[in-house]
Amino acid sequence: MSVKLVQRDARQGSESGGKGQIVLRTNQAVAVANTIVKAGSKLSWKALLFIFIVAIPTFFAAVYYGVIAADQYVTEVRFNLRAASNPYPSSLNGSGAGGSAAALAASIMWDSHAVVQYLKSREIVDQLQQKIDIRKIYSSSKADFLARLDPSVPDEELTEYWLTVIEPAFDMNTGTISVAVRAFTPEESQMVAQGVLDQSEGLVNKLTARAREDALRYFSDEVVRSENALRETDSAMQELRRKYGVSDPARTATLTDNVQSRQEEQLGSLKAQYRTVLNSVGPESPLLPSLKNQISALESEAHTGVPARGRGKGGEMEPDIQTRFDELKREQFFREKAYTSANEALMRARMDFDRQQIYVNAFVHPSIPQMSLYPRRFRAVMIVFGFGLLAWMLACLGVHAVQDHV
Repeated sequence: MSVKLVQRDARQGSESGGKGQIVLRTNQAVAVANTIVKAGSKLSWKALLFIFIVAIPTFFAAVYYGVIAADQYVTEVRFNLRAASNPYPSSLNGSGAGGSAAALAASIMWDSHAVVQYLKSREIVDQLQQKIDIRKIYSSSKADFLARLDPSVPDEELTEYWLTVIEPAFDMNTGTISVAVRAFTPEESQMVAQGVLDQSEGLVNKLTARAREDALRYFSDEVVRSENALRETDSAMQELRRKYGVSDPARTATLTDNVQSRQEEQLGSLKAQYRTVLNSVGPESPLLPSLKNQISALESEAHTGVPARGRGKGGEMEPDIQTRFDELKREQFFREKAYTSANEALMRARMDFDRQQIYVNAFVHPSIPQMSLYPRRFRAVMIVFGFGLLAWMLACLGVHAVQDHV
């Protein structure tokens, strides 16, 4: 349009006079105008791209982070897992501790990884929801519209949102688990961090109790088996004693032999006395009937008064009764030793697990933050500007490449 106006003025000037000078100036003006138009046409698409790719996103980012974005407070908690027998973190490297210490260090390491994975799972979200209602905390009106949680989202989306407000990490060199929790007020940040610490401690206690129960179950079962075997042997011994009416056949046989020996000695003495009186005094002696009655009584008692060895109450014969009692006694002895050993092993296992019980040692407790750490407003705006500028430069290079190719 500027070129046409200059040309029209040139024609008017040529009509009034001085046609040569005017034509020269007109040609110069036309050349300058064409140059300006060409330069403007070359810069217009770059400026347009800069506005849409850099200026507008940076403007909205500045408005959001400078005016709209809500403050987010961070509470950090740090803890590690320790065993009661070795409360020092150096046990994690297993140096100078032997096989049991190495196994304990491996258990602590895997339990620490399990805690970190648990903090990222839906299970802790469900448990915290029941105790402190995290839906209400993160859907508060104090949050801005982009950071606020929709309270009606399903549990899966709630878990995804949870991963944006918690940052758990495990340092294998020090054995430390660190957890950073964000919230829109200092008090809520501390409350959520304390809930995370409590749930982590509960998980560790559950893992330790489960491992202890699984390990002690074998020793407990062994004690039960030994006790049942011992009871079977005792029952067999009692049954044998009831059947034959003796508590100890060997002792009973010894007592019977002793009684019989005394009776035989007494009977022999009476017979010798009887023969002496008969030879010295004669059959008319008044002592002979008395001695004869005593001899008859002892002979009758020897045959009927004392039960024969190996004979039961009903008179039945059991020639292997002593052998059976000896077998049961040996079996009872070994089973008593097995039962005692099983009980001692169970007690030692309990003491070992009590010494090696893993617990949570929190050395950085949740505290109320004094200032908000997020969002980092200036850095966020500069990041948007930097990415926009990079995208604009790439777009310009692409356009120039296409023009050169054409």
